[in-house]
Amino acid sequence: MTTTEFNTSNDTGAANPWDFPSPFTVSITPAANEIDGLKHTNNAVYVQWCEAIAWAHSKAIGLDITDYQRLDRGMAIRRGEYDYLLPSSLGNKLILGTWLTASDGKLTLERRFQLVRELDHATILRGRWELVCIELSSGSARRMPAEFRQVYLPALCGQEHNRHLNLDSSVETCNTLRHARCAGCSGRTGVSPCGRAQEKPLVLSPSKDARLFVIQQMFLG
Repeated sequence: MTTTEFNTSNDTGAANPWDFPSPFTVSITPAANEIDGLKHTNNAVYVQWCEAIAWAHSKAIGLDITDYQRLDRGMAIRRGEYDYLLPSSLGNKLILGTWLTASDGKLTLERRFQLVRELDHATILRGRWELVCIELSSGSARRMPAEFRQVYLPALCGQEHNRHLNLDSSVETCNTLRHARCAGCSGRTGVSPCGRAQEKPLVLSPSKDARLFVIQQMFLG
């Protein structure tokens, strides 16, 4: 994988391909060792890219692995889902975006991913993580410490959209664990009476990476 530096821009041309506003993004070009026998980027590579950008995003907003170790707390993946929509090939210019999209403000976070082909803005992959706060020393679930809440909750996607929906912006966001979407987040139709557009649940491929684990430091960007 070759990448540009991580950034928070959304400069991919006139058409906006993103499912949610203001993604944290990285530009990626698949390398030869990431291509499988079908001459496509291997599916496991996409998972590694998601891990890398998740750590880079967390570090950029104020929490990295050293903070996790200091606090004896970490956000671990309870469930990981990946929807492989289109193949990518050697030399394709891609943009991977990520968002924190929901939280209960106590124990859980949801993170979303979208991989877009730069040439035509086609979506290659969508992904979703359910994360739970754990105590690193025991592996047991624990409430988020104050530092986690102070960093992660303000970074939730759609905080600015909650105002026009008269929603409580302290926890709930434009995208809940039930896949509700704020009507202001995209051009998609199908707005419910409460003012939110409902997104169809992702139908995703099974993955061995859906088990509970803490992402290792090797994926830091």
